Amino acid sequence: MDSRITAMFEQADRELKLPGRNLSIHPFVTGVANGSLGREQVRVWAEQTYLYVAAVVPWIGVAYGNCDSPEARSHIWESLLEEATGQLSGTKPHPELMADFAEAVGSKRDKLADTIPMAGTRAMLNHWELSLCHRHWTEGLAGMGYGGERQIPVTFRKLSDGLRNHYGLDDKARLFFEMHIKADEGHGDE
Repeated sequence: MDSRITAMFEQADRELKLPGRNLSIHPFVTGVANGSLGREQVRVWAEQTYLYVAAVVPWIGVAYGNCDSPEARSHIWESLLEEATGQLSGTKPHPELMADFAEAVGSKRDKLADTIPMAGTRAMLNHWELSLCHRHWTEGLAGMGYGGERQIPVTFRKLSDGLRNHYGLDDKARLFFEMHIKADEGHGDE
């Protein structure tokens, strides 16, 4: 690999470990992992996260349509297929998996799409829509893949274990997290 690219990835790895950028040590993740958050806090987080998960499929679809690299399009297609159908993991569409989790922590499944985004959720939705739909396709996918999915296995392991150990959630309720732990182990490197 080109030494400049290697240096860029090494810098990104260092920066992802800085305070405020490392998802696995975010106070919410720590709170779920040690059971110190109330179930209501987890429910509200699930509803806000559902909004993001539901938006991922159309965003990846736009990136797929804008991609001019046949090799990259193949990888994007696999991500889109998985997010939209769950076919590659043998599960179901990712928004449905997130809805299962939200329902398990007390949300009304039929009301999830009507959730009003909080300011932080709105900012995140705006950021990803801008990055994935209105900038070069490589920008959004680099942020989502390298910056986001690279952190998912460790972060989601903490969440899933905490949800099982402290909130009594079964395997079905935690499937969104467990499936991503396995699926995203290599995604951040692509």
